[in-house]
Amino acid sequence: MPDVVQFKARVAQPNIFTGTLIPLTVDEPYLVASLKGAEGLTLQSTASSVWVDGEFGITHATGTPSEFTIQITRIIGGGSEVLVFQSEVSIAGGDADGHHIFTASHVDRPGATGQVRYFLYVILTDGAASLNFPVTFVGAQFTPV
Repeated sequence: MPDVVQFKARVAQPNIFTGTLIPLTVDEPYLVASLKGAEGLTLQSTASSVWVDGEFGITHATGTPSEFTIQITRIIGGGSEVLVFQSEVSIAGGDADGHHIFTASHVDRPGATGQVRYFLYVILTDGAASLNFPVTFVGAQFTPV
């Protein structure tokens, strides 16, 4: 059975719906959260797996459909940023409140040791919307026994 050897998290404070909106621009990636620096992970084995999970809020005008791309990327050591997860999401225009919570979860097998950093992005691909709270991004390293 694998052991959890490290857990890191970034959480907005307060992590509640506040009404504070961060406008998104079509086709421009927006960094929602990252696990880097003190919140980065240090891989202990090339057989390690990393579970990353992000949650964030999106607010859009009622009656206006919107489309998004959610991405999780990683950088090992001083290497290049690599896409490890991507999902396309649509919001129908007929909802009543215009506020939604989205999650992205992925198990990554970097195949390396040393520091690894993860980044959670949202890209508005159509419509108009804003990033909103809550925002949570967590990562856990699992090493096989």
